[in-house]
Amino acid sequence: RHEHDEGVIKEKYKTNNVKKVVYRNQFIFTWKNSDFGNLIKNILWFPFHFITSLIGGDYLLLAGFFKALILLPKIIRSRIISHKQFILTDRQVIQSLE
Repeated sequence: RHEHDEGVIKEKYKTNNVKKVVYRNQFIFTWKNSDFGNLIKNILWFPFHFITSLIGGDYLLLAGFFKALILLPKIIRSRIISHKQFILTDRQVIQSLE
């Protein structure tokens, strides 16, 4: 259980900065760790999420996206290295839990 409204981060950083970093980290995590099929699904959903965030006035999602985009070359290198170590695909892991 994670208490988002508790902790040292809220005391040291503005809420908008924290939210921007959270969005950035979500993009990085997805781009680095998703298998190819899930990565494509996520990419196809991006326009919907962007439009929804713009309509809702949540510009921090876009800021987080561009902060992650700047790191894309590093993310791709890290993805290549880590995916060489994968033994099972995401789908195989999920199926083994069913």
